[in-house]
Amino acid sequence: MSGTGPLRWLFHSVVGAIGALAVTMAAGLGGSPAEAVTRTCNAEYFIGAGIPGGVQIRREFSVEGTASNPNAARRVARAYLEGCVLQHWQQRAADERPQICRYSEFNRYPFDAFEAEITELICAANPGHPDLDISVWLEIRGNTGCIPHNRYRIVLASDYRVACPDEFAYRGVVPLGPPLPDTRLPGNDLRQIDLPEPDWRLCARACEDEPECRAWTYREPTPTHVPLCLLKRAAGVHVTDTCCASGIKD
Repeated sequence: MSGTGPLRWLFHSVVGAIGALAVTMAAGLGGSPAEAVTRTCNAEYFIGAGIPGGVQIRREFSVEGTASNPNAARRVARAYLEGCVLQHWQQRAADERPQICRYSEFNRYPFDAFEAEITELICAANPGHPDLDISVWLEIRGNTGCIPHNRYRIVLASDYRVACPDEFAYRGVVPLGPPLPDTRLPGNDLRQIDLPEPDWRLCARACEDEPECRAWTYREPTPTHVPLCLLKRAAGVHVTDTCCASGIKD
C-alpha cells in the first residue's frame, strides 16, 4: 500500500478530533443529557478487483454521534468512523476488528478479520485469478458535519496484492484436465517439490509463483513416492508419458 505516512497522520488527527469534540460536547451540554442530540453518518467500503471488467465489492454501514447540536453530533460520528477505518486497515491482518469499531455507535459494520474477509469476497466475485491487485477505499455520506463536501473518500490502498484461495483462483478457468496431459518435459529443471496431494494444479500454481519458472511437469504418485512437481527454466521437448502432465507458463 502507498501513503502509509499520510494515513498515520490522519489517524492521529482523528483521535485528537474525538477528544476535542468530547470537550465541546461537555461544554455544550452543560451537564444536561436532555439537551444532547444524536445524528448519523453513512459510509460504504469499496473493494476494486484491479482487472478489466472486474466485479466490485461494496459494504455499507453507519455511525452515530451525540453532541450539543446536529452538526457537532455528525462531526463526532465522522471522527469515530475515520478512527475505526484507519485503525482497522493498519491492523488488517488481525482476526478481530479494533475496539473503536465495536462501539455501540456503529451499525452493521461489515468486517472483523479485514484482510482475510475482503480477500475471500473479492476473489469469489472474480474467480480464475491466482492473485489480484485490489484497491480499497471508503466513501462517507451525510449532511453538514459528516463530510466537508457531498461525498468524502478515504483511499486505504491501491494496487494492493492479495493471493486468492485455490477454490477461487482456478474456478471457471481450469480445464477438465491439465494443459498437456500424458506429457513430461525432461531437463531444464529449476527444482523439485514434493506435493501434499495428487493435484496437478498445485504444480501449476507453484510455477506461477516462481519468477524463473517457464514450464512445469507434474508426476503422479507411486507406491514408493509422493506426487512430484518439477519446475522448469524452459519447456524443451515434449515426451509422451502417462506418468505425468505438464504445462507452459504464458
